[in-house]
Amino acid sequence: MKGVVVRDDAAATATNLLAHGAIYSAGASFDLLGNCAYVVLAIVLYGVFKKVDRNAALLATTFNLAGCITQIIGGLLRFVPFVLLRDNQAFSAFSAQQLQAAALFSLRLYGSVFSISFVLFGFFEMLLGYLILKSNYFPRWFGWLWIVAGVGAATFLWPPFATKIFPVILAFDVVELALAIWLIAKGPLIDSTLAPRMAMAQIDRPERG
Repeated sequence: MKGVVVRDDAAATATNLLAHGAIYSAGASFDLLGNCAYVVLAIVLYGVFKKVDRNAALLATTFNLAGCITQIIGGLLRFVPFVLLRDNQAFSAFSAQQLQAAALFSLRLYGSVFSISFVLFGFFEMLLGYLILKSNYFPRWFGWLWIVAGVGAATFLWPPFATKIFPVILAFDVVELALAIWLIAKGPLIDSTLAPRMAMAQIDRPERG
């Protein structure tokens, strides 16, 4: 939303939104679709890593889904300004200045929700990095990259600092694309390679009692 939202200027923000409404709406819609796709990815990754550590895989999936749901809810807030500024017959009791202020507030609220979602995704990425390291199937550096990416995303616990290093955080998100490519290329070998290792680990584990 850079270049659209003008801090502390509701009127200028409203003008920018109405002037670039088509592009803004398209971006918000693509973000929602991306989160829906990420929900599918969460389920796929759980299926892959539950053989490694079911509890950690379940926890990672929970953080992933929570992050997706949070971003989807936040994404809906991005459409609120258009309801207030365009189709505002139902809000005729309010002045234009009040509606513009409410539109800006909804975008600020979206920013806060976005920060929360990044923290959730950060915990997911750290857990996934741990699972990658434990699997002994993926390259170890791959797991460490996911952990570093997760630590970066978790810096949104302090948004001012996270905002300053946001380009670095985005740069580490390339690991998501790398994982997708790896799974497409090597995915069929996971069951034939990982499952026997897990079976041997179960055999070698001493019995209790």
